[in-house]
Amino acid sequence: NYSVEVIGRDATGTSFTFEKAVQVQVLDGLETSDGELHISQTPSAVMDADGNLSVELQCGPFLYTDRPPFDIQWTFPSGKVVNETEFKNGYFNLMLSFPLEGGIYKCSISDENIHKACLQNATSPEATHNIDGLDTRLMLIEAQQLELKRQNDDLKAENEALKGLINQNTTQTLVNKVHALQAIETSLLTQLDNVTKTNQQLMAQVQTLQTMAGQRVSFETRNLASATPGADGAIKFTTIITNPEGAFNLTNGRFVAPHSGVYYLV
Repeated sequence: NYSVEVIGRDATGTSFTFEKAVQVQVLDGLETSDGELHISQTPSAVMDADGNLSVELQCGPFLYTDRPPFDIQWTFPSGKVVNETEFKNGYFNLMLSFPLEGGIYKCSISDENIHKACLQNATSPEATHNIDGLDTRLMLIEAQQLELKRQNDDLKAENEALKGLINQNTTQTLVNKVHALQAIETSLLTQLDNVTKTNQQLMAQVQTLQTMAGQRVSFETRNLASATPGADGAIKFTTIITNPEGAFNLTNGRFVAPHSGVYYLV
C-alpha cells in the first residue's frame, strides 16, 4: 500500500490536510487478455511503411497502454528469427511482403525476456500460425493488380486533365509532362500485364496439381503362381485384390502405367 499526504492552506488561510491511499498489486503472469499469446492474420493485404503490399501477422493482444518492456521473437518457417518489430494497438506486428514464405510462423517471448514479462519460473509462451504460401501469394498478386489499376486510373485522369490544359495553349512544359505520364502509364500497363501472366501461371500450376491428385493408380495382388519368373521375365499371381484402374493384367503379370510419374512397387 502507498499513500500521499498533502498539507496546505486554502484561499481563506485555513490549514488543510489531504491524504490518498492506493494499493498496487503486481501479478506473475503474461499481460494479455487471457494470459496466452495468439497470432492472427489480416484478411487482406496492407501497405507497409515502404509502400509495398504485404501480409500482416499480429501477436497479442497485450494489455499494456505503451510498448511492453520486452520484444516478441518471430520465427519464420525457414528458421530465420526477427527479434524486434512494431508494436501497435496491443499487438506486435510482422509485415511479410512478396515473395512470401509459406509455412509455420511462431511468435514467442525469448528466455532472456522472461523476467521482463513477469513470468518468473515459467516456460516461454508461444503461438503459431500456418500461412498457405500459394493462396497468400495469389492474394498479394490480386491486391497488386488492384493497386496498379488504381494508379493507372489516376494517371489517366491526370493525363486527361493535362490534355485539357494543352488544348488551352499551355506551355511546352506541360506537353513534356503529358509525354512522361504516358510513358509511366505504358510501364504500369506492362507491369499489370506481367502480374496477370504470373497469376495465370500460378492458377495453371494449381490446376495441374489438382489434376495430378486425381490420377493416382494402384493395384494389389496375392499368391504367387510360381516362385520362378516366366520366359518373358514376368512374375505372375493367382489372386487380385484391388485394381480399380485396370492397369495390372493378372493373365500376363504385366502392369501398364497409364500416366507419367513415379511409381512404387512393394
